[in-house]
Amino acid sequence: MASSVVTTSSSGVSCKGKGKGKQRIKAWLRKWLPVILVYVPYFVALTWTSLHPVISVITGEMKCRGSYIDENALEVGYFGHNQHHAHSNHQIYNTNTKLRTKNLETRRGGLCEALTHIGSSIPCRNQPFPKSHSMSLDVAKIVPPAAPVRPTEAILLVVRNPACPVGMDDDDGSSDMSSSPWWTNSKTQSSSFHSNMLQLMTRLQDPSECPWLAKTIYVISPITSACGDDSSISSSGVVANHSNDGTDWLADSVELFFQMSSSGNTNHHPNRLSLSSWVGSDRIRQVLVLDIHNNDSGASASDNDKQEELRLLVQGRRGALPNLDLVFVTLSALAKFAFLQDNHGDVTVSLHSYSSRVKQWGAFLDQYIMTSLLRIGSTTTRAWKQYLMEGANMVAFATQMALGPLPPHSAALDRGIDSLTLSGQMPHVGHPRGGQRQRHVQGQEDDENGRLLCLALEQLIRAFGNLHERLHHSITQYLLPSPSKFVSHSEYLIPSILLLIPLMVRILHLLLWDIRVFCFRQTIQLATACTLLVIVWLLFQNIIVGDNNDGKSSTSLVVLLNAGYSVIYGITLLWLYRCRGSNMNDSRKEEGEDNKEEKVEQIQKSIQCLACLLALYLHVPIMMAHVSLFYPSAAFWTPLLAFPNHHRSPKRRQQQRQQRGWITPVTSLLFLFATWPPIYLVPKIFSTYTLYISIVYTPLHLILTSLWLL
Repeated sequence: MASSVVTTSSSGVSCKGKGKGKQRIKAWLRKWLPVILVYVPYFVALTWTSLHPVISVITGEMKCRGSYIDENALEVGYFGHNQHHAHSNHQIYNTNTKLRTKNLETRRGGLCEALTHIGSSIPCRNQPFPKSHSMSLDVAKIVPPAAPVRPTEAILLVVRNPACPVGMDDDDGSSDMSSSPWWTNSKTQSSSFHSNMLQLMTRLQDPSECPWLAKTIYVISPITSACGDDSSISSSGVVANHSNDGTDWLADSVELFFQMSSSGNTNHHPNRLSLSSWVGSDRIRQVLVLDIHNNDSGASASDNDKQEELRLLVQGRRGALPNLDLVFVTLSALAKFAFLQDNHGDVTVSLHSYSSRVKQWGAFLDQYIMTSLLRIGSTTTRAWKQYLMEGANMVAFATQMALGPLPPHSAALDRGIDSLTLSGQMPHVGHPRGGQRQRHVQGQEDDENGRLLCLALEQLIRAFGNLHERLHHSITQYLLPSPSKFVSHSEYLIPSILLLIPLMVRILHLLLWDIRVFCFRQTIQLATACTLLVIVWLLFQNIIVGDNNDGKSSTSLVVLLNAGYSVIYGITLLWLYRCRGSNMNDSRKEEGEDNKEEKVEQIQKSIQCLACLLALYLHVPIMMAHVSLFYPSAAFWTPLLAFPNHHRSPKRRQQQRQQRGWITPVTSLLFLFATWPPIYLVPKIFSTYTLYISIVYTPLHLILTSLWLL
């Protein structure tokens, strides 16, 4: 009997112990599982993104995905242009150089004038810009003479007039707008690239030279009053009217060509009808902007070394990118003639406009970081440096895609046309790998560079002409760590989703456990304030800026926009503060300090839930279309909105007030003031108030201010 009693009591104790253990596990999971799900995905996403240059999780390989071309018809290696064939093409260019020099030695005009004076039969016309007396557009048309049927697709080549300033800015904000050469080979000024470009156009027109041409080629070049007029050039070599308004001639040329060549209403563009009838039904499939200029013979060696770089820019507005095949085919054509290769045979063309800063980063690595890794081994040291440099290039590529400067081909990408810009100074050739560069005579070296680049363009045009449809690669969202690697959308989409998981977890935790009574009144007031702020600000911006918002704003315009933004934002804050005062007066009827603190805590939780929900709703569309803008934005807002936990007991709140005192409010105020758009964001980071700042950043900043201060 006794033993049975003992057994029963022991089993009862055992059941109670198991029950308490389960309760402790549930309590631990309820307390720490939300914390783990909030913090861990965020840091995993940051780590995952930093490993993109060396790891591809989608393919399961310990390396980044390499370049490849989906369509065999686009592969320039299949054309069979060996060194002997390239040498014969050099002879063709050399044969025509004397005639070209004789006809153009004293001429300084545009493309049409140059074609006329070399006796070319290529049709070319000058198209005036609508509502502009100082700018016009030379348009040349090359129809395939050997094509059995009339082609319906076309390729557009946009060539900078050698008498105009260079259009693209460097990463330091300066642009090379000095006096530049012409479409000539004169004794004083020469442009080897442009003179060889004329010969390339002549070859494309000849059916015996290029029987493979199957698409119509349009070549356009802008002409302004600043081009070819020595009086408009100051003593410092800067074109006056170009530096005042910052107009990008190539970007305007691309935009204007599509405007005037499209059919439809021509009331605002009286000259559009003539160009549209000339273009006809040709569908532009690819656009190549050639912003190439020769080495300045008057510059020092150090200046030439600084500018000696060719950039392949692919970025467009709002994260638009060309098809990946277009990028890799262009790189393959440039590398085919071995004038853009380093000591290891890799293409050295830059993919962004921040190359000088990346080079400074590389010099810092060599001076301070790599020296400490010499003990590991030279192979490991090179691997580490390659990883860090590719990571820096990937960040620079994404930075230009998010912040600019925009290349001239952006107008074509806006219309869904695959396009890119080849910009920069003609690179040096003829130096042995691993040795010191051998300086040639300036004219001979430039002439060799021009021939090689035009041969690469010929290969590129032939690759595009072999495909009578859109490119098939179907990858238009990617990041480029180097010219031979890419990170696809499916690869960086997973860490992007991980960045948003803390917001989702915080929303679920607030709605299911923390919020006892949702404060609809306060959240509706805040949502109304955010909506009115965005609407009023967009109306004000539209009135001030109008249709001239091209991503570049003058200093006076930015000051006016900052003043208007400050007034509208301040009025909204005053209205929210008044609403808060009325809410606090209503809550005074409740007795006890703890009840008031509980009420404030419930309001903060409700506002935090609204902030996380709004951030999640705004960032998901950006993640699918513009990852270079999404990633820094999500990495900034997620910890500010999802990490704080406003669930505190009355005793804990009293202890925090005694410990922190005035430090927390002052720190919060300084942080909110520093992240306020008029202080640093515009124009230090963004040149003007973009849609992201107006629709995404502004309401989130207002909610964060209300959550921390009001």
